[in-house]
Amino acid sequence: MRVSVAVQAVFLTLWIAYMLLGFGKALDSSLLFHLGGAFGVATAACAWYTSFALTANKTTRRDWLPLGETRSAQQDAP
Repeated sequence: MRVSVAVQAVFLTLWIAYMLLGFGKALDSSLLFHLGGAFGVATAACAWYTSFALTANKTTRRDWLPLGETRSAQQDAP
């Protein structure tokens, strides 16, 4: 995995939201459907933070918002 923990969190919450929404619809369960919606909101929050942090860190050329990088800067050097 060569992406940050923040990007992984976006896709994890998205996967959970889709699963809960699908099961909620298939089983006709309003509880699962509402939980899926809540995870959809959590996905949006993760995505907003991740996109803002990536943009802000690249623009200012320093890491002032943590993303949970999984690799060091030395691995990116050619």
